[in-house]
Amino acid sequence: MLYLLDFRNIDLSRQGLYKLRFQILNAFPYMRLEQLGVVKKQSNQSRSENIGNYFISNPFWVRYEDEYVQINDGCIFRLDVDNTKENIIIIELLHCDSRIAERVDVEDIEWKSISSFRIQLNNLNDLNKLLVPVDFSQNESSLLNLMIFSCPLNIKDAQVHDIERLRSVSTKLCDFYKTTIKSFVSNPLQFQYSLSQLLNQLPEDVEPQLRINNISLNMYQNWYNFIQLLPTISDKIYQQEIKLYYQELNMKYNDFIIHSQIRIENNNLLNLMRNTWNRNLYKMDIEPLNLLDSQPILKIQSLRQSFEQAKWENHLVIFVHGYKGSQFDMKRWKNAFRIRYPNIHTFIPISNQRIAGDNIDRMGFRLKEEVLAYIQCFGKFDKISFVCHSLGGIIVRNALIHLKSIKDNLLWYISLGTPHLGLPKNLGMVSAGLWVMTSLIQDISMVQLALKDCKNKRNGYMYNLSLSNGLQQFQRVILVGSQQDDYVPCAVSTVQPMVLDSIAKQKIYDEMLHNLQLPKNTSRIDVDFQLNQNWDRFVGRAAHMQLVENYTMINMIINSI
Repeated sequence: MLYLLDFRNIDLSRQGLYKLRFQILNAFPYMRLEQLGVVKKQSNQSRSENIGNYFISNPFWVRYEDEYVQINDGCIFRLDVDNTKENIIIIELLHCDSRIAERVDVEDIEWKSISSFRIQLNNLNDLNKLLVPVDFSQNESSLLNLMIFSCPLNIKDAQVHDIERLRSVSTKLCDFYKTTIKSFVSNPLQFQYSLSQLLNQLPEDVEPQLRINNISLNMYQNWYNFIQLLPTISDKIYQQEIKLYYQELNMKYNDFIIHSQIRIENNNLLNLMRNTWNRNLYKMDIEPLNLLDSQPILKIQSLRQSFEQAKWENHLVIFVHGYKGSQFDMKRWKNAFRIRYPNIHTFIPISNQRIAGDNIDRMGFRLKEEVLAYIQCFGKFDKISFVCHSLGGIIVRNALIHLKSIKDNLLWYISLGTPHLGLPKNLGMVSAGLWVMTSLIQDISMVQLALKDCKNKRNGYMYNLSLSNGLQQFQRVILVGSQQDDYVPCAVSTVQPMVLDSIAKQKIYDEMLHNLQLPKNTSRIDVDFQLNQNWDRFVGRAAHMQLVENYTMINMIINSI
C-alpha cells in the first residue's frame, strides 16, 4: 500500500498544476483508498485514478515557495511474490503550466513528466513499513512524504514448511496494529471491540491447511483494520517513522564513511570500498535507489566525537558562494538542508554575486551588511550557521570580525574547499591559471589568497586573518576538502600540515597553521569522488565543484553531523 501524506514545494522552477504517477513493476493497482472509504472522496474533476498499471494522485496546485499541500490519498497494489524479479516503485512528478491549466478542463490537460524517483522493495515475504521522503531535488526541488506498507496476504496456497514464517509475519502485523492503537490513538477504548475480535492462532496439532487459512484470515483482518485507521493517525506515525528512516539511511551511508583520528591516503582501501559486489552492504527492506548514485567516500577525522544536538527551531543557515559565484551554486546545499530540517530558515546572500577582482575586506563588509539587514528584517535568531564554498569561507571569516552582535548565536561553520591558509601550492594548469590571475590580471582577492599582496608575508591579508579568532566562536566547525581538488589542496581546506617547496613558504604556512585556532568540536572531512574524464577534471576544477554539486555527498554530510 502506498499512502501519500503531503507534498512540499522546496524550490520548484515553475508554478502550475501537479500530479503524482505511481507504478510498481510486476504489480497491479487494484484499489484506491478512496474506494475503501478511508479517505475523503474528491470531486470528479480532481479525484485520483487507476489507469492501466498506474495509480495517479488527485491533481493539486503549487503557486508559492515552501508551500505545503495535504494529499491524504493512496492505493493498494497487488503483486505475486517472485524473488527472481525486481519490484521497483517508479514515482513521476507530472506538471501542467498554470496558464494552460486555468483554461482547460482537468481531463483535457496534457501532463508532462518533469522528475522521477525509484524505490526498490527487497523483502516482500515479510511485513515492511517505512516512511520515505521522496526527494525530487536533483531536477525539481520538492518533497513527497510517502508511507509504504507491504504484507503477504493471499497465502492459502502456501506450503506446510512456510507455516512458521507466515505465523511470524501474522504476529508482527497483529502486534503492529495493537501498538499503533496504543501509541497513537487518543481514545484506545473505542477499538476494544476490534481488538477483541482478533483471531487467535490455531494449535499445532490442527491440520496444516486449516492453520494456513487461519493465519490468512488473521492477516487480512489486521491489514484492513490498520488501513481504516491510518488516515486518522498518519501525522503521528510520520513523527515516529521519519526518525526510523534517517536511522536506516545513516546505516546505509556508513558503508561509505571512514571514521579515523588520522588522515587517510590509502587509495587501495577506497577502491575496495567501491567494489560493492565484494562487500556485505547494509540493505534496507524498502530502499530508494538514488541514495549512492555517485558513491562518494567520506573520510571523517574528528577531534571530538560527542556533539550537542543542533536545535533547528529559529535557526538561520546562511549559504555563501565562492569566487565569481552566484546564489545558484549553493542551491543544492540549501534545498538538502530544508528537506532534512523543514523548520530552519535559509538565506543565500547575493551582494558578492559575480564579483571578481575585489578586495576580500570589501566583500566581507558587503556580506556583513547583508546579513545584518536580513536579521533586522526577519527578527533575531537563536542560532546562526554558515555553509561556505571556496572563497566564500574566507569572506565569512572576514565578516565575522565585524559581526559582534551575533557571536553568541553562532552554531555551525561548514566550509567546502575553502583556502583557509591561502594558496601556497597548486598543481598543473591551476598553477598557470593562478599566475595569470595574480600577475597579469592582478585580481586583488587572488593576490591576497596567493600571499603576494605584501613582500613581508606576515603583513599580508591571509596571515593577519589567521590571527583572528572567528572560527572559535562557533560551537562546531566542519572543514570539507578533497585530495582530488587541484584548486585548493585538501591540507589547506581542512587546516592540516603540508610540505612546501621552500623553507620561507613552509615557515609562513606553519605559522598560519598554528595561528588558526579551531574549537574543540572540529571535524575534517576528505571526500573521494568518482570523477569522469572531462574538461573540468582536465583543468583541475572537477572535485572543487563536486563539493557543491554532488547531491549524494551533500546528504551524507548533512546526515552525519
